[in-house]
Amino acid sequence: MRSIPPSAAAVLPAGLNGADFAALGASSAALLSSMHAVAVHSSDPAALHALVVVASRVNARVVLLPDVNVAERAALAQQVGAGRVVSYGAGGWHIEVERDPDATAVPPASQLGFFTSGTTGPPKLVWHRWASVSARTGTSARSEVGARWLMTYAPRSFAAIQVLFAALHHDASVWYAPPEPSDVVALLRTAAITVASATPSWWRRLLLNWPRGEPKPMVRQITMGGEPVTQDVLDAVRTAFRPERLTHIYASTEAGSVFSVSDGRAGFPVAWLRSERGQRIRVRDGQLEVFIGEGAGRGPSTESGRTEDGWYRTPDIADVVEDRVVLVGRVDCVINVGGRKLTPEQIELVVRREPGVADCRAFAKRSPITGAVVALEVVPAPGVALDTRALRSRLAQSLPRELVPRLISLVPAITITSAGKRSRVDR
Repeated sequence: MRSIPPSAAAVLPAGLNGADFAALGASSAALLSSMHAVAVHSSDPAALHALVVVASRVNARVVLLPDVNVAERAALAQQVGAGRVVSYGAGGWHIEVERDPDATAVPPASQLGFFTSGTTGPPKLVWHRWASVSARTGTSARSEVGARWLMTYAPRSFAAIQVLFAALHHDASVWYAPPEPSDVVALLRTAAITVASATPSWWRRLLLNWPRGEPKPMVRQITMGGEPVTQDVLDAVRTAFRPERLTHIYASTEAGSVFSVSDGRAGFPVAWLRSERGQRIRVRDGQLEVFIGEGAGRGPSTESGRTEDGWYRTPDIADVVEDRVVLVGRVDCVINVGGRKLTPEQIELVVRREPGVADCRAFAKRSPITGAVVALEVVPAPGVALDTRALRSRLAQSLPRELVPRLISLVPAITITSAGKRSRVDR
């Protein structure tokens, strides 16, 4: 079994197709079980995904562990009732822990367990049926068949597994994006990538790091999700890579795949709430709710968000703006200063309109006086010497007084998490 670490992905002579994943995962089949959960850890994305492909075919019960140390892996496995912990290393797959499984901790109809990304707090376990995570989704557009599909999401995330199966359903090859933007630029230039899926933050970072004067290749199909998608990032990606289809996908570890929008506008049409789609999505008290059906996950986070009539109340804040429903952030990320509230995304939208600002990150910083103040990281546009005092004065004309950033720092780049998202906690 060959190992393909993330750092080598940029120099692979070819991506991996269905036959490659089947061959890579053949040795893992004996470690899996349909009777009890097996907790799985691998820092090698290709090896992990190969095991997932095999597990889906034998209907095994698998939990994808976050990237933690051996002791923490054992503790998490015990917490979720897994009877075995398997890990991938230089010698291939091996068993780290073997114990009597706790069958009562594993939902009987669920087969694949994910931990949420932990953007705003500790990761939570969510179970999904294999039928939902491996189902054929979207349309079989000509651009997808036999495509070269760029994988950017954290390998153990729900989004990555969706991309994996979508690519395999369309006989596409999967190419793993290297962590450094300069290596991604090289990969896009040399590998003729035709389909790419990533978060808005990932796309922003790539565009900001693209060498000046270097032409950008056409990417025939682009999807983005995982964070609120704003009009400026849609327009920037469309202009840069000229996709035939640009799609915003709304999905989450808890809710599964909910909807996709391909009309080039941020948000989704208000009319959807009054159509057949309204049987799956609705807005209540400013939050998006989705119906808990077969495609949704099961776990503590979904159960705590379940409404009396069986819907799941997502943490996403939904604003109705003219004929669109626009997602503007999460309720657990709202910055509250003196009773005035905005999401970090709403603040960033204002900041990015300022001259000389290439990108930014807003977050709450604790204050002994007000409880919190708004802090801001700003990436200046190339060749611009930003005056933070002048920037703050301009923002005071557009933001409520309490939510004008008190702390502004200039940074060379906005750091994103392994899930491709910008952190909303004070680092």
